[in-house]
Amino acid sequence: MNFTNLRYFLEVAKDMSFTSAARTLCVSQQSLSGHISRLEEEFGVKLFERSPKLKLTYAGVNAMRMAKEIVDLESQFVTQLSDISGQRKGCLRIGISHMRSLVFLPEVLPEYNRLYPEVEVKLYIDVTKRLSEKLLDGDLDIVIGFNPFYKEIVEKVEFREILKENLCLVVPNRIMAEKYGEDSAKRAEQFGRGVDLKEFADEPFLLVEKGNRIRDLSDRLFKKHGIDPRIILECSDLETLLLLCIKGMGVAFGFESVARMYGAGFVISMDSSAVIFPLKDEEVQGKIVIVHNKDRYLSLAARNFIDLAESRYMTEGQAR
Repeated sequence: MNFTNLRYFLEVAKDMSFTSAARTLCVSQQSLSGHISRLEEEFGVKLFERSPKLKLTYAGVNAMRMAKEIVDLESQFVTQLSDISGQRKGCLRIGISHMRSLVFLPEVLPEYNRLYPEVEVKLYIDVTKRLSEKLLDGDLDIVIGFNPFYKEIVEKVEFREILKENLCLVVPNRIMAEKYGEDSAKRAEQFGRGVDLKEFADEPFLLVEKGNRIRDLSDRLFKKHGIDPRIILECSDLETLLLLCIKGMGVAFGFESVARMYGAGFVISMDSSAVIFPLKDEEVQGKIVIVHNKDRYLSLAARNFIDLAESRYMTEGQAR
């Protein structure tokens, strides 16, 4: 059995397009078609219906499932033997959200590259839910995200805690001044020790779109407290939301380390335009963790990355 033929078959099946697969694999369509034809001849079945539109046959559907498992096992086999032989080469596939990558990776990745220059790192930036699915499918080695994790994958992964991180409310100084007047600084100091979401239930909210981890948590809090939020803006990009929040447009949710990066502080001052209030609810008091699929071999490259990240943040004692 030729593993190249299997990989090429999976690439075509992924997008149902010879053109797209050939471009991804950097081969000609003629060469790609040849690999698929040889695979079909080897087993005496048709894997694709070519017309009127490319689609998998019954044999192709079953072959795709098994081919993924075979190619994945072959990859784990090669990785494990390379680790045993002491090679410091390899590939590390990391999944992380956009905002988390801005805060977390600059603290770890340059040092990792210095220590392991021959490890190729591939970053996949997406929402945590889709990254979790890729992790379970074997398309990623590790995912960096917020714990509590999605319930449907908790039993299938192993966690390594890197640092504590809470979901917070980010409130513009303008709203604090309008709501509390001369008492705004005193209130900010009080809420800095923990705030009840109901305190700002009537304020305008800026929320990320549904499907984002932060939106899942915030919707859960609204439901828990019986709040029907006045949502004045929804956006897929948390960075944009936080910038608009800091400009005074409305209240937003954000992780402490991310909000700090965009200029929010813990007290009302001339140095910041918004204040960060940790929420009292236990379900948003969590940790940043690195997770991996416990049913797959974890490469030395991944283990070294996890150890470095853990030691880095344990030394600093806080998220940046």
